[in-house]
Amino acid sequence: MLEKYLELLQRMLKQLLNISDEGFITLFSELVRTGRAWSLQGFYGRTAAALIDAGVLDKKGNIL
Repeated sequence: MLEKYLELLQRMLKQLLNISDEGFITLFSELVRTGRAWSLQGFYGRTAAALIDAGVLDKKGNIL
């Protein structure tokens, strides 16, 4: 279920921002690294948490 949620969020945000998969991951890496993922609207925090849970990012925002 987490993978489907993450895939849907990624598609939506990529369309809105017109960015690649790499750009999507880099964006959330930066949001986690700076702590902004947790202070923005809940969507960003939930997406960042899903990326961490999926093993895409670590808790410091590093891309794995």
